[in-house]
Amino acid sequence: MAEIINSYHSLKINILPELREIDFGDWEGKTYNEIQREWKGLLSGWEKEPSKNKIPNGESIQELAKRTRTIIKKIISAHSNQKVAIITHGGPIRIILMDALGLGADNWWKTITSNGGISIIEYQSKRAEVLFQNDTSHLKNF
Repeated sequence: MAEIINSYHSLKINILPELREIDFGDWEGKTYNEIQREWKGLLSGWEKEPSKNKIPNGESIQELAKRTRTIIKKIISAHSNQKVAIITHGGPIRIILMDALGLGADNWWKTITSNGGISIIEYQSKRAEVLFQNDTSHLKNF
């Protein structure tokens, strides 16, 4: 996705492993129905309170949040008063948006992140303002 977007801008792409998707552990590659069948209680717990339920052999929301917040702070520090595009996965996007909106981790499912959705956050001093979230109007013809 970053390469496609960059084909219109010719900017330097930095691949940051800290912005990878959440590690789904034992759930990786499984369908929702398979996960529900095998881990029904845990799945419903993760859907209701993701902060209190960890994916087996995977990453917790807290672990994802820690690595995402660390790299976002570095990006903000290195690019003060600059525009930066971050093209990443739903998990890190949710963490970034929840932090900017002042929401806790259990708002995970309330933070909508569509494929190709665009959110703009403006950081000034230690304050974040979400200018818009998950805009998909550019995809209406697809």
